[in-house]
Amino acid sequence: MGEAIFFGLFGLIVGSFLNVLILRWGKQRVTGRSACVSCGGRIAWYDLIPVISWILLRGRCRACGAKISIQYVLVEAGTAILFVLIGLSSLPLLTRLAALPIAALLVAIAVYDLRHTLIPDAWVLTVAGLALLSSLLSLAGQETLFDVILTLFFGPVGGSLVALPLFGFWFFSHGTWMGFGDVKLALAMGWLLGIVSGLEALFLAFVLGAAIGIPLLFFSSRAWELMRARFTPTGASQKFRGRFTMKSEVPFGPFLVAATLIIWLSNMHGLVENLAYDVALSVRQAQVYGIAVRRYGATNFSIGYGMHFAIDSPTTYVLFADALSANGLYDGCPDSISCELVESTDILRGYHIADLCATAGGGGGEVCGVQKLDILFKRPEPDAYISANGVSGVANPGALQERGRIVLESPRADRISVIVEVAGQIATQP
Repeated sequence: MGEAIFFGLFGLIVGSFLNVLILRWGKQRVTGRSACVSCGGRIAWYDLIPVISWILLRGRCRACGAKISIQYVLVEAGTAILFVLIGLSSLPLLTRLAALPIAALLVAIAVYDLRHTLIPDAWVLTVAGLALLSSLLSLAGQETLFDVILTLFFGPVGGSLVALPLFGFWFFSHGTWMGFGDVKLALAMGWLLGIVSGLEALFLAFVLGAAIGIPLLFFSSRAWELMRARFTPTGASQKFRGRFTMKSEVPFGPFLVAATLIIWLSNMHGLVENLAYDVALSVRQAQVYGIAVRRYGATNFSIGYGMHFAIDSPTTYVLFADALSANGLYDGCPDSISCELVESTDILRGYHIADLCATAGGGGGEVCGVQKLDILFKRPEPDAYISANGVSGVANPGALQERGRIVLESPRADRISVIVEVAGQIATQP
């Protein structure tokens, strides 16, 4: 609750500054006292409280009574909401703080483009620079050349491809279909979201644009005029007429920003869930290998496959082949020839295994604080052989567990569990 209040209040303050930035950019200095755009009178500090002052003044200047644009409230409240959503995400604190200026600039770009059909280079290039920096910093956690290449492809290099469709529109239309500012904004989108989420955001932007643009064109068409005249010959609805035509310039930047924020925020709040799904899929992979009799080595088709989790290695889990002792436990790699390791997966960005739990057979309750959990699958049944604390349930059936639970935790202590039942069911649970 305290974090939400902090990020919300900070968002209100930043939103108030964004209004000044949007209205004064290219016209006058950003610094200086605020004044009414109608009468020029200086505005007192108590009339500058974000959102609250606008409501108390009923959207009018205290001195001259002129209307104050609702843009002020929308930008301030919108920025506050964005900051709260970022603050409540499961990202590390420094990552959340680094996301705030990107979100603020995206809001400014959307509103400025809506007002002027122009995206300031300084703003969009700053967003692109911050997005590229955050994308390159993700390389720090990669240990192999293959991981680096993969991260580059799905991050900064692949992300650059997100701008290609808009670049094509701009190039072949000589700027009439799409402005070059939108191309630069799409590049920033790709660097921020990566190629997969970036393309999703680009597609969503076109969907949002169509959802807004098509009704606007309809209500500005001759067909709407005839319908209006036929069914509403008098009354206020006669005045409802759009001013858009096929030649009207509709800024695309706000749709790009909206789509970026939707995908970006959904990714932020789904990271720990995505990790749980990844772990569950790894367990499912071991199950498939075990019951489908995946070959181990040159000729061995009879071994089982399993997953190994250990509290003393909270950022790593292992897919193993039960080839050495056939005991359902991960025996590691005693030497270069004898090795049960099939695949080791690292958990990044501060996420980790927080706890391991097991439920013994015979109606026993769940016990957490387990140090090791081994889950084995072997043909012909999909059943799981679950062993806890290094005691083999394969060699000693009385030690078999009815259920195993892997508790995953985000840097903000959000938790989700992956549950494996003895009958082979695999599920995630908040």
